[in-house]
Amino acid sequence: MNKSKREDDDDKNVLEWGVFGFSLLLISAVVIYLGYKAYMAEDNPKPELEVFYQHDPSEKEPYRYHITVENKGKETAEEVTIQVWTETGGKEVESAELQLPFAPKESMREGWVLFKDNPANADTIYVRVKSYKKP
Repeated sequence: MNKSKREDDDDKNVLEWGVFGFSLLLISAVVIYLGYKAYMAEDNPKPELEVFYQHDPSEKEPYRYHITVENKGKETAEEVTIQVWTETGGKEVESAELQLPFAPKESMREGWVLFKDNPANADTIYVRVKSYKKP
């Protein structure tokens, strides 16, 4: 009589098996996801900055340029400095800088630079990332 009662106590009900199965499924999914992320991680992630500019005049600032910095890399860039300058006859006429505190990975940041003289009078407008640092 004691033996049959003990065997009944060892049997798990449907709810207990369901919770066990669901827990096992969740733990397996997390382990698989973390393994995938570790396998696909880049060895040397770095910021990859691209700069775009567009003339964006206003009534009080007719020589204003809109600057867009896109970080396509897998790491944040800090203290980003963008340099914009105009040249005529191969000589620099005027320059401006835009500083951004940071450009997060896979993001876009915007800013504006102002020129004193009309950049349309110059031969060329150049824009480049002057510097940044990794966090």
